[in-house]
Amino acid sequence: MERARTGCYQWGSLKELPSDWLTKAFTQSDEFYCIRPEFRERIEFKQQDIRATMPSESFHLILSRNLVLTYFDADLQQKVLSPMLKRLIPGGVFVVGSHEFLPENLRHLQAIRLGVYHKER
Repeated sequence: MERARTGCYQWGSLKELPSDWLTKAFTQSDEFYCIRPEFRERIEFKQQDIRATMPSESFHLILSRNLVLTYFDADLQQKVLSPMLKRLIPGGVFVVGSHEFLPENLRHLQAIRLGVYHKER
């Protein structure tokens, strides 16, 4: 959580971002790319166990890399993904790990690139 709060990442963590996103959202200092303050100040960090409770808010972006689709069994994936994706606004983006694949019943999300999905409006 603390690493995410600082908003600074090495190139290896961001290399799969589209170059225009990198330019618009990050500044480069030495070996780090740091999220621009105007973006970082709008981010709220929470630590929750999504198996037990979901945030009540709606989201433009949900990052679920290397968690639900990697470590949860199929039943728990269904239990968690459905309410999670209901909180993703139409037009929002859902990101999973590049080695993870969505269950068939979640194909209403449109693939933008490997591991990045757009919720239909």
